[in-house]
Amino acid sequence: MEDDTVAAGRKLEDTQQENYTLFADRGKAIRSLNFSVLCINLPIIVMLYIAGSCLNWKVAIPYTVDHRYSYYADIPLPSWYPLLLLAFSAGSYLFTLQSINKQSKPIVALSTEGIIVDTTATHLPLIFWNEIKEVKSYTFIYRYVGIVPNDSKALFRRLGFRNTWLMQMNASCVWFYRAFGITFSEINIPQVYLPISADELTSKIRGFHDRFGFLLEPPDLTDEAVWPPRPQPHG
Repeated sequence: MEDDTVAAGRKLEDTQQENYTLFADRGKAIRSLNFSVLCINLPIIVMLYIAGSCLNWKVAIPYTVDHRYSYYADIPLPSWYPLLLLAFSAGSYLFTLQSINKQSKPIVALSTEGIIVDTTATHLPLIFWNEIKEVKSYTFIYRYVGIVPNDSKALFRRLGFRNTWLMQMNASCVWFYRAFGITFSEINIPQVYLPISADELTSKIRGFHDRFGFLLEPPDLTDEAVWPPRPQPHG
Protein backbone atom coordinates (compact mmCIF):
# COMPACT_ATOMS: atom_id res chain seq x y z
CA MET A 1 0.00 0.00 0.00
CA GLU A 2 1.22 3.53 -0.71
CA ASP A 3 2.06 5.66 2.29
CA ASP A 4 0.15 8.80 3.31
CA THR A 5 2.64 11.17 1.63
CA VAL A 6 2.34 9.43 -1.75
CA ALA A 7 -1.47 9.26 -1.44
CA ALA A 8 -1.68 12.97 -0.58
CA GLY A 9 0.55 13.80 -3.54
CA ARG A 10 -1.59 11.70 -5.88
CA LYS A 11 -4.77 13.39 -4.60
CA LEU A 12 -3.27 16.83 -5.21
CA GLU A 13 -2.19 15.82 -8.72
CA ASP A 14 -5.72 14.58 -9.50
CA THR A 15 -7.40 17.75 -8.26
CA GLN A 16 -5.18 19.94 -10.44
CA GLN A 17 -6.94 18.53 -13.51
CA GLU A 18 -10.39 19.60 -12.36
CA ASN A 19 -12.22 22.74 -13.43
CA TYR A 20 -15.75 23.83 -14.25
CA THR A 21 -16.97 26.59 -16.53
CA LEU A 22 -20.50 27.88 -17.02
CA PHE A 23 -21.53 30.18 -19.85
CA ALA A 24 -24.47 32.54 -19.71
CA ASP A 25 -27.81 31.56 -21.26
CA ARG A 26 -28.20 34.52 -23.61
CA GLY A 27 -31.73 33.65 -24.71
CA LYS A 28 -32.93 33.40 -21.12
CA ALA A 29 -31.18 36.65 -20.17
CA ILE A 30 -32.68 38.56 -23.11
CA ARG A 31 -36.19 37.23 -22.39
CA SER A 32 -35.86 38.34 -18.77
CA LEU A 33 -34.62 41.76 -19.89
CA ASN A 34 -37.55 42.18 -22.32
CA PHE A 35 -40.01 41.17 -19.61
CA SER A 36 -38.55 43.74 -17.19
CA VAL A 37 -38.81 46.55 -19.73
CA LEU A 38 -42.29 45.75 -21.04
CA CYS A 39 -43.96 44.60 -17.82
CA ILE A 40 -42.20 46.73 -15.18
CA ASN A 41 -40.41 49.79 -16.57
CA LEU A 42 -42.96 50.83 -19.19
CA PRO A 43 -46.03 50.56 -16.89
CA ILE A 44 -44.23 52.59 -14.20
CA ILE A 45 -43.46 55.36 -16.72
CA VAL A 46 -47.09 55.40 -17.91
CA MET A 47 -48.41 55.57 -14.33
CA LEU A 48 -46.03 58.42 -13.47
CA TYR A 49 -47.20 60.34 -16.52
CA ILE A 50 -50.87 59.85 -15.60
CA ALA A 51 -50.28 60.75 -11.94
CA GLY A 52 -48.27 63.84 -12.85
CA SER A 53 -50.96 65.02 -15.26
CA CYS A 54 -53.83 64.45 -12.82
CA LEU A 55 -52.12 65.83 -9.70
CA ASN A 56 -50.34 68.69 -11.47
CA TRP A 57 -47.04 67.88 -9.79
CA LYS A 58 -44.65 70.76 -9.25
CA VAL A 59 -40.98 71.13 -8.37
CA ALA A 60 -39.78 73.66 -5.77
CA ILE A 61 -36.89 75.63 -7.33
CA PRO A 62 -34.88 77.75 -4.85
CA TYR A 63 -33.70 81.23 -5.80
CA THR A 64 -32.17 84.17 -3.92
CA VAL A 65 -33.08 87.87 -3.95
CA ASP A 66 -30.45 90.50 -2.99
CA HIS A 67 -28.25 87.71 -1.62
CA ARG A 68 -30.25 87.85 1.61
CA TYR A 69 -33.59 86.16 1.17
CA SER A 70 -34.21 82.72 -0.30
CA TYR A 71 -37.48 81.83 -1.95
CA TYR A 72 -38.93 78.75 -3.62
CA ALA A 73 -40.86 78.89 -6.86
CA ASP A 74 -43.26 76.06 -7.67
CA ILE A 75 -42.52 75.18 -11.26
CA PRO A 76 -44.88 72.68 -12.92
CA LEU A 77 -43.18 69.60 -14.27
CA PRO A 78 -43.00 69.77 -18.07
CA SER A 79 -45.36 67.48 -19.91
CA TRP A 80 -42.43 65.81 -21.66
CA TYR A 81 -40.63 64.66 -18.48
CA PRO A 82 -41.80 61.03 -18.91
CA LEU A 83 -39.91 61.06 -22.20
CA LEU A 84 -36.70 61.51 -20.20
CA LEU A 85 -37.54 58.42 -18.15
CA LEU A 86 -38.38 56.54 -21.34
CA ALA A 87 -35.09 57.60 -22.96
CA PHE A 88 -33.14 56.53 -19.86
CA SER A 89 -34.92 53.18 -19.80
CA ALA A 90 -34.27 52.64 -23.51
CA GLY A 91 -30.60 53.54 -23.09
CA SER A 92 -30.23 51.13 -20.18
CA TYR A 93 -31.99 48.41 -22.18
CA LEU A 94 -29.70 48.83 -25.21
CA PHE A 95 -26.57 48.91 -23.03
CA THR A 96 -27.56 45.73 -21.17
CA LEU A 97 -28.59 44.01 -24.41
CA GLN A 98 -25.23 44.85 -25.97
CA SER A 99 -23.40 43.57 -22.88
CA ILE A 100 -25.29 40.27 -23.03
CA ASN A 101 -24.58 39.79 -26.73
CA LYS A 102 -20.88 40.61 -26.27
CA GLN A 103 -20.50 38.16 -23.38
CA SER A 104 -17.95 35.64 -24.64
CA LYS A 105 -16.26 34.54 -21.41
CA PRO A 106 -17.72 32.04 -18.95
CA ILE A 107 -19.99 33.69 -16.44
CA VAL A 108 -18.43 31.45 -13.77
CA ALA A 109 -15.14 29.53 -13.85
CA LEU A 110 -14.22 27.18 -10.99
CA SER A 111 -10.80 25.63 -10.47
CA THR A 112 -8.73 24.11 -7.69
CA GLU A 113 -7.48 27.62 -6.86
CA GLY A 114 -10.73 29.57 -6.70
CA ILE A 115 -13.55 31.18 -8.66
CA ILE A 116 -13.73 33.79 -11.45
CA VAL A 117 -17.01 35.70 -11.92
CA ASP A 118 -17.70 37.57 -15.17
CA THR A 119 -21.30 38.79 -15.53
CA THR A 120 -22.56 41.82 -17.44
CA ALA A 121 -22.10 43.95 -14.29
CA THR A 122 -19.44 42.12 -12.27
CA HIS A 123 -15.96 41.30 -13.60
CA LEU A 124 -13.92 39.67 -10.85
CA PRO A 125 -10.57 37.95 -11.41
CA LEU A 126 -9.54 34.91 -9.41
CA ILE A 127 -10.87 34.82 -5.83
CA PHE A 128 -9.12 32.11 -3.81
CA TRP A 129 -11.28 29.57 -2.03
CA ASN A 130 -9.91 30.51 1.36
CA GLU A 131 -10.94 34.13 0.77
CA ILE A 132 -14.59 32.99 0.72
CA LYS A 133 -16.61 32.72 3.91
CA GLU A 134 -19.99 31.59 2.62
CA VAL A 135 -21.86 30.73 -0.58
CA LYS A 136 -25.67 30.84 -0.58
CA SER A 137 -28.64 31.19 -2.90
CA TYR A 138 -31.36 33.69 -2.03
CA THR A 139 -34.23 35.68 -3.47
CA PHE A 140 -34.32 39.46 -3.60
CA ILE A 141 -36.81 40.31 -6.38
CA TYR A 142 -34.80 37.88 -8.52
CA ARG A 143 -32.96 34.68 -7.56
CA TYR A 144 -29.21 35.02 -6.90
CA VAL A 145 -26.09 33.11 -5.93
CA GLY A 146 -24.47 35.17 -3.19
CA ILE A 147 -20.77 34.95 -2.25
CA VAL A 148 -19.59 36.42 1.06
CA PRO A 149 -15.82 37.10 1.40
CA ASN A 150 -13.92 36.43 4.63
CA ASP A 151 -12.50 39.95 4.58
CA SER A 152 -14.18 42.28 2.07
CA LYS A 153 -11.79 45.20 2.57
CA ALA A 154 -8.72 43.01 2.10
CA LEU A 155 -10.22 41.57 -1.08
CA PHE A 156 -10.95 45.08 -2.36
CA ARG A 157 -7.30 46.04 -1.84
CA ARG A 158 -5.98 42.95 -3.62
CA LEU A 159 -8.28 43.13 -6.66
CA GLY A 160 -8.33 46.93 -6.99
CA PHE A 161 -11.16 49.45 -7.32
CA ARG A 162 -11.65 48.85 -11.05
CA ASN A 163 -12.63 45.22 -10.45
CA THR A 164 -14.53 45.69 -7.19
CA TRP A 165 -16.41 49.01 -7.39
CA LEU A 166 -19.79 47.27 -7.65
CA MET A 167 -18.85 44.84 -4.89
CA GLN A 168 -17.90 47.79 -2.67
CA MET A 169 -21.28 49.44 -3.36
CA ASN A 170 -23.02 46.20 -2.43
CA ALA A 171 -20.94 45.88 0.74
CA SER A 172 -21.97 49.37 1.84
CA CYS A 173 -25.65 48.38 1.55
CA VAL A 174 -25.51 44.95 3.25
CA TRP A 175 -26.15 46.34 6.76
CA PHE A 176 -29.19 48.31 5.53
CA TYR A 177 -30.87 45.29 3.95
CA ARG A 178 -30.05 43.05 6.91
CA ALA A 179 -31.74 45.58 9.22
CA PHE A 180 -34.98 44.75 7.39
CA GLY A 181 -34.29 41.00 7.36
CA ILE A 182 -33.37 40.96 3.66
CA THR A 183 -30.57 38.68 2.51
CA PHE A 184 -27.96 40.45 0.41
CA SER A 185 -24.35 39.65 -0.55
CA GLU A 186 -21.28 41.54 -1.69
CA ILE A 187 -20.87 39.32 -4.78
CA ASN A 188 -24.02 38.29 -6.65
CA ILE A 189 -24.62 36.08 -9.68
CA PRO A 190 -28.18 36.49 -11.02
CA GLN A 191 -30.05 33.33 -11.97
CA VAL A 192 -31.55 35.07 -15.02
CA TYR A 193 -28.17 34.68 -16.78
CA LEU A 194 -27.65 31.03 -15.80
CA PRO A 195 -28.55 27.90 -17.78
CA ILE A 196 -29.02 26.13 -14.42
CA SER A 197 -30.75 27.16 -11.21
CA ALA A 198 -29.08 29.31 -8.55
CA ASP A 199 -29.39 26.41 -6.11
CA GLU A 200 -27.52 24.07 -8.47
CA LEU A 201 -24.68 26.56 -9.00
CA THR A 202 -24.50 27.23 -5.25
CA SER A 203 -24.11 23.50 -4.63
CA LYS A 204 -21.38 23.29 -7.28
CA ILE A 205 -19.42 26.22 -5.84
CA ARG A 206 -19.75 24.85 -2.30
CA GLY A 207 -18.43 21.51 -3.50
CA PHE A 208 -15.29 23.10 -4.93
CA HIS A 209 -14.89 25.28 -1.85
CA ASP A 210 -15.12 22.30 0.50
CA ARG A 211 -12.79 20.12 -1.56
CA PHE A 212 -10.04 22.55 -2.49
CA GLY A 213 -10.07 25.19 0.22
CA PHE A 214 -7.48 23.23 2.20
CA LEU A 215 -4.94 23.04 -0.65
CA LEU A 216 -3.67 26.60 -0.27
CA GLU A 217 -2.60 28.50 2.78
CA PRO A 218 -4.72 31.65 3.29
CA PRO A 219 -3.02 34.40 1.27
CA ASP A 220 -1.33 37.32 2.98
CA LEU A 221 -3.51 40.24 1.87
CA THR A 222 -1.39 43.12 3.16
CA ASP A 223 -0.45 45.82 0.68
CA GLU A 224 3.11 44.48 0.43
CA ALA A 225 2.05 40.87 -0.02
CA VAL A 226 2.87 38.80 -3.08
CA TRP A 227 0.59 35.96 -4.14
CA PRO A 228 1.42 33.21 -4.90
CA PRO A 229 4.18 33.34 -2.29
CA ARG A 230 7.76 32.94 -3.46
CA PRO A 231 9.34 29.54 -2.73
CA GLN A 232 11.38 29.41 0.46
CA PRO A 233 14.96 28.13 0.38
CA HIS A 234 15.57 24.75 2.04
CA GLY A 235 18.38 23.96 4.41
